[in-house]
Amino acid sequence: MKYKHLEISDLKLFYQALKRTNIKTFFYHFLCCLLVWLLWASRTQAQHSDSLLITIKDTLQLLETPEFSPGQAALYSAIFPGLGQAYNRKYWKMPIIYGLGATLGYFIYWNNNRFLLFRDSYLAKENNSDEDPFPNISLEAARLNRDYFKRNRELLIILSIVTHALTIVDATVDAHLKSFDISEDLSFRIKPGFDQIQSQPILGLKLQLNLK
Repeated sequence: MKYKHLEISDLKLFYQALKRTNIKTFFYHFLCCLLVWLLWASRTQAQHSDSLLITIKDTLQLLETPEFSPGQAALYSAIFPGLGQAYNRKYWKMPIIYGLGATLGYFIYWNNNRFLLFRDSYLAKENNSDEDPFPNISLEAARLNRDYFKRNRELLIILSIVTHALTIVDATVDAHLKSFDISEDLSFRIKPGFDQIQSQPILGLKLQLNLK
């Protein structure tokens, strides 16, 4: 009975305090607090949703766009020509590399064979040997042809080395460019532009800066 008496007395005290308070003021403050709480909850939920969407979008981009290592691309291209381009998924470059390599290899082989023939002819003429591939040319002509084809062979070998080095550079740069942003949302872009100075059209470059 004592516990019930305390409960009834508490309710009476609360009712008396509520009667002394302006009911409009009470509900006004209550509605203001409720509105502030709802706004705060909505803002927190929106921020959480936005961060979740950004996280999901970034995760999907990472899954769809694999990372390309410039070091691995250079290593693959150095080990075998065209392998770095295959690593970068630029398969259309591989036939060009192999075609160029086959052409250079053929001309190196052909010039080397001609060099060997004229070298043997030159040695045979010096030693008065009957095993002369070109008996109808002079000693000087044999020497000039020997040096000519030797020089061509060496230049082609150097060109092949330079070509191989360029394929390594191409694979490395291509792997670097894979991580660059080339979308339409770039804040700084360089575009071709036209202008007129004294009624004369002039072609130039236009710098576009987007403030976001």
